[in-house]
Amino acid sequence: MHIVPLTSFTFNKDARILSADVTDLHPCAFFQVYPDSIDQGIVVSSHHTGEEVTFVVNYEHWVDGDLLYWDLIPTDACLRRSPRLNGLTVRLYND
Repeated sequence: MHIVPLTSFTFNKDARILSADVTDLHPCAFFQVYPDSIDQGIVVSSHHTGEEVTFVVNYEHWVDGDLLYWDLIPTDACLRRSPRLNGLTVRLYND
């Protein structure tokens, strides 16, 4: 598992979306989040707090057979630990 620094993202405060191009991240950023499922996700580390948050793929946006982006949301465990993460989305563009 590769931990992605928060500085890799652009933050849209109004929409509460952290966005990045997936090719700008480590090539192995996605990993299997849960041992008993195929859910994929990433871990983002905040340079402000040192906190690491696991985000899991919640949505894939396809147009004409092309994957444009993935939306990821914090795992339930991360939301229990940090409720302020509720409504935060990571959007990874497939450029």
